[in-house]
Amino acid sequence: MAAFLLLYLLISIYGASRIGPVRWFKDYDFFNLFFAVFTIARLKDRRALRPLETCIVFFVLATTTFDGIKESLLWLSIYWGGFYQSVLNGMLGLQYSADFKLLQAVFTTFEAFTLIVIAPIVYVLLFAFFSIATAQILSVKNQLPQLFFSAARSVIPIVVTYHAAHYLSLLGEQAFQLPFMLVDPFGWGWLPEISNLRLTMAWTFDPEWVWYAQVLLILAGHAWGGIMIHHAIGTYSSTSNRLLVAHSGALLLMVSLTTIGLWVLSLPINPNS
Repeated sequence: MAAFLLLYLLISIYGASRIGPVRWFKDYDFFNLFFAVFTIARLKDRRALRPLETCIVFFVLATTTFDGIKESLLWLSIYWGGFYQSVLNGMLGLQYSADFKLLQAVFTTFEAFTLIVIAPIVYVLLFAFFSIATAQILSVKNQLPQLFFSAARSVIPIVVTYHAAHYLSLLGEQAFQLPFMLVDPFGWGWLPEISNLRLTMAWTFDPEWVWYAQVLLILAGHAWGGIMIHHAIGTYSSTSNRLLVAHSGALLLMVSLTTIGLWVLSLPINPNS
């Protein structure tokens, strides 16, 4: 974390010195763009996303999806059952017992590469394919970039509900413990009776209730995103048949994203994660 903060500081200093601090933090700073995109005002705003905003949206969507996958048994089977068996052990001859530290470093690198590169590219390609097909159907190939950035705006509610679903149980547990944290923020046992009460209380939710709430959140986010992408298509003029096909493609895209989200939610969790 310290290394990332230092890298962020150096990039910010360099960028501000090159184009000026006002322009840098308004148009290029990651955190400023992040908090500008994921707001109620931006959800209501029907303008297309800017290129950097689009990168952030797809990156956050991909990281949330991947975060759910890497906590599952599927991810362990992909790496240890597939990549390790066929490449690291089969081709390079690495052994788990003898080369554990090296394999651990490779595993961390493999995760980071999948998180930062592969996962976002998958979503970008999915929306790029949809935008190209839609532009071809509506005969607006000269407006392809605008269509792509308009369609990408529909990802915002999906990202918001993904995060809410992913961290639902954690947020609930922390919300219940907030009064105790306010009374004893440093955990020094200022009021022993309250500290003992906090230790004896159960802070977990019914898993079945949490699962249903997560499903509803994911469905709501994709429904909201579907409305936004259908509105983006509706801004283009074409024949009724072409518009119907384009809207059907948007529906198929949202159903695919919903299926991915629910599939990730249904994956068996690695008990050691």
